[in-house]
Amino acid sequence: MKQYDFKYKTPKIEFNMHYTHKLISYEELKNFEVSKEEKIHACTHGLTCANYNNCFSCPPISPNLDRYNKENYKKCLVYSFWVDWDFVIGSDNPYFHLVNANRTISPYGWKYAMVLEKKLGGKVMIDGRCPICRVCEKKKGKPCAYPKERRSSLEAVGINATELCEKVLEHKIQWYRKENDKIIEPEYLTIVHGLLTNIEVEPETIISMETNKSLW
Repeated sequence: MKQYDFKYKTPKIEFNMHYTHKLISYEELKNFEVSKEEKIHACTHGLTCANYNNCFSCPPISPNLDRYNKENYKKCLVYSFWVDWDFVIGSDNPYFHLVNANRTISPYGWKYAMVLEKKLGGKVMIDGRCPICRVCEKKKGKPCAYPKERRSSLEAVGINATELCEKVLEHKIQWYRKENDKIIEPEYLTIVHGLLTNIEVEPETIISMETNKSLW
């Protein structure tokens, strides 16, 4: 499996970004599906997520995998970006690095996902909550403002993204965790997405290392 390594610059930081992908069948993707109870448990135990029941793209509102794939796509392009801490940011606080990396890699991944949908056709499963609205209309007691454009994460539709990434992409996700009110930082930060699609051949490469702000 080919891994791509490239620099990604923001006005303040230069990240070491890494990327890989693999095309699998929809049936193979379903091997990583968990039960509804397991899906909800991941949101409500340990480091509980503030988006639970507060966002249309997240549990318990989010659909299961088959409902999310109502277009009946036959394949899934699984892909991942990750960044390490080999950069200077003006602080030696690892948690500060993590927060800034997350603020960079998630928007980058969302932009990339939208380009994938347009170029390859399909429907993406992202990381985290749908970012279209700064504050989800669910919190305001209103209907979703963009029901057709709304996207959910792999975890939100019931996929074990950690296992998927490790077994399909051969990349292990490290999660940050909390111990005795202290944040234990991972060595790198990973996002993993899946594009439900009908493409037949895995793209040889679908990113531009020369102009990383322009994805094609």
